[in-house]
Amino acid sequence: WKNYARYDTSASGEILMHQANALFKAEDFAAAEKVYLKIPAEMRHGEWQYRMALTQYHNGKWNQAEERLQRLSEDKNAAEYANLARLELAEKRARRLLEEQ
Repeated sequence: WKNYARYDTSASGEILMHQANALFKAEDFAAAEKVYLKIPAEMRHGEWQYRMALTQYHNGKWNQAEERLQRLSEDKNAAEYANLARLELAEKRARRLLEEQ
């Protein structure tokens, strides 16, 4: 995964997505977020939304992450990523309830 992280960030959107995903998998969430933000708007589909939300969550941007997951969960075109967003939201809500007890 670190090999993808070495690509020039001025490269095409597809290479940027691979680079950001590699950084995400390497759990370098701060660097991953920077690269995800460089991906062109037309490529910010379900996978991008999902990974960006998780990246924001790991970077302490919980409200932004939750809002992004909520929007994604309601997106009829996001298919599997909408389902993943719903699962992620349910897990986070369950965790919050357990912490309150």
